[in-house]
Amino acid sequence: MTKKVQKNSGAKRWTIERAMKMVLDELVDVRRELIEEMRDMKKELKSDIAAVDFKLSNKIDGVDQRLSRQIRDLSFKVDQNQIALMTNTNDLDRRVTRLERASV
Repeated sequence: MTKKVQKNSGAKRWTIERAMKMVLDELVDVRRELIEEMRDMKKELKSDIAAVDFKLSNKIDGVDQRLSRQIRDLSFKVDQNQIALMTNTNDLDRRVTRLERASV
């Protein structure tokens, strides 16, 4: 009777070992697939990030150009206003001088 138990346990052990090997092999395959998917996702993310960076850089350049243009325009207007103010001040001084001479 003892021999039968040993034979049965040996047969069970073989199936358990075989089942464990199958499970471990499956786990290895799943791990490989996950690693491959992660590599693919990493590549996709890199290309997506590069595309977003390119678009963002273009938008930033556009904003910089518009701001530079607006600053130049405002600077030109300030210069024109300063010239107009100086001209008006000179005209006012001449008028005041004329009025002062006329009233004397």
